[in-house]
Amino acid sequence: MFSPYFQTKSVFQINFFGNTTFLIAIGASIISLLGLIYVPFLQTIFQTEALSGQDLLKLLGLSSSVIIVDEVYKLGLRIFTDYRSTVRFTKNKLSEEKEALIP
Repeated sequence: MFSPYFQTKSVFQINFFGNTTFLIAIGASIISLLGLIYVPFLQTIFQTEALSGQDLLKLLGLSSSVIIVDEVYKLGLRIFTDYRSTVRFTKNKLSEEKEALIP
């Protein structure tokens, strides 16, 4: 949820507590899902079963993989962008120095 918030900024560089409405919405979603999974009368209505701790850990690992892949992509994007701007700056600087040397 936080990862696509910025296109190139890492999820660890943003202020998590800056958007309280977003955090409240995420908290409400998590509480609702846990209610659907573990509250007996909601299990009957929505035909769900309680998940074991091991199942929850598997789901957490699987969902975390999306964040990890996105963070690696953003890191590569930042490195490539910095590399391109450095190369461009170096080429411009060299051409300026050549022009300064030619009378």
